[in-house]
Amino acid sequence: MPTPLATVIPAKAGIQRGRGGGQSRKEAKLPPILDLHLGDILTLKKQHPCGGSTWEVVRVGMDIGIVCQTCNRRVMLPRSELERRVKRHEPAQ
Repeated sequence: MPTPLATVIPAKAGIQRGRGGGQSRKEAKLPPILDLHLGDILTLKKQHPCGGSTWEVVRVGMDIGIVCQTCNRRVMLPRSELERRVKRHEPAQ
């Protein structure tokens, strides 16, 4: 007799598991991925405790490094969190 952990649960009809069957970002109506480059200026929804709300991008990757333009404080945020917090994006000149 098999143990309860070894039993196989059959897949339900109409439900796709794993990758390949999901929606794209457009179909799911998600905002597009923010295209960031070094030197870009961001305005975030909430102000920094120093009173500044503009930030410069200094590192791009999985985590984004930004520097406050008022007090020069450096902060690292995950890309997903930064994309939610951005109010305005100005490309570098």
